Amino acid sequence: APIKPTKPLTPYKLNGANPHFVVLSFQKVSKALLDEGLDKFTRYNANKHSSDHIEVGSFVLSPQEIMLVFRLFPDENKALDYFDEIREAAPTAIIPRIRPTDYTMFVISRDNFILLNSTKDLQGYRDFFDKNYITQ
Repeated sequence: APIKPTKPLTPYKLNGANPHFVVLSFQKVSKALLDEGLDKFTRYNANKHSSDHIEVGSFVLSPQEIMLVFRLFPDENKALDYFDEIREAAPTAIIPRIRPTDYTMFVISRDNFILLNSTKDLQGYRDFFDKNYITQ
């Protein structure tokens, strides 16, 4: 019988105790809207999370993959709380001019972010995120 090829294992790993980032990844958005998003989230964090010292900055993974990275959360739970909050607030209260179809959001550990930056496999990480974080 022919040997079936083994399914490749994801290089990403869950580690809830590691520091985490929240990422808003854009699909083909203008620099003006990216800058607006950065400004709006900076203001939002200053108003709603001043004691948490959440930093937001733009990050270019590849010419087609530009993201806002929110850091640094001490663990997975804090990152997920913030993720849930801004996922709800972003379309109407934070960045209403940017269509929700123009971005995706996810949570990623610092170790996985370093790995993502070296592999540039954003779809692979999104698949990992959906499988491990999004309830079915």
